[in-house]
Amino acid sequence: MKLLKNGNWKYRNCTIQSTPLGKYPEMVTIIKSPARLKSIRNKKFIDLNKTKIAIELAQAESLIKTGSSSVQKQLQSIQMGELMNY
Repeated sequence: MKLLKNGNWKYRNCTIQSTPLGKYPEMVTIIKSPARLKSIRNKKFIDLNKTKIAIELAQAESLIKTGSSSVQKQLQSIQMGELMNY
């Protein structure tokens, strides 16, 4: 995690901003993220550790999703695409 000059953090191409509340003084919000991680943009988390976990999870899910599409295309190219439907 990299601390930026404006007080925000940068982690795996996501910009994280501190948004403390009375009950949760360590609360943070993801204010910028890549297009493939738009599902976590503007979400609030209790602390930086939970934010890191959410970013890593979203990236892993994105890789799995694109990986399955890639495998399906490869199977279709060799006329075995119908196997992926079962």
